[in-house]
Amino acid sequence: MHKINLFISTLIVSMSVGASELSGSWRMDPIPNSTQTFELHISQNGKSVCGIHFGSAKGGAKIDSSFGSDPRATISGAVTNGNAKVTIISSQSEKPVEGTISLQEKMLVWNVANPQVHRIITIPKSAELKLIPAVDLGYRNLDVLCN
Repeated sequence: MHKINLFISTLIVSMSVGASELSGSWRMDPIPNSTQTFELHISQNGKSVCGIHFGSAKGGAKIDSSFGSDPRATISGAVTNGNAKVTIISSQSEKPVEGTISLQEKMLVWNVANPQVHRIITIPKSAELKLIPAVDLGYRNLDVLCN
């Protein structure tokens, strides 16, 4: 009986850890009557997150992406209690965008830290993103880029 209880406890702990995992490719559903897209490609390693982003607006006339020639990760941050405070380096702004991401009911929820001063149209003030199948990031390997 003790072995069964230990197995069940271990299973519950592993399910809890997996539930807060932020790693993956996440995409915002299209907003009706909008041309904005927003994706986060994240690798979580313990209490840190790292990754790259893609955002666009105005029918693709404004693109904000780390898929170009810049070899750096554009998302970095730290996880506390299942929420991550992150910084996104935007190609559309001299200042980084600060915000939070959290996993809520199988959705990744993004919120800008200070929406009153947020002016970047390629990164939404808030968004719900769905996990999508792994995206081919070309030469970018998040495990290499983030370690």
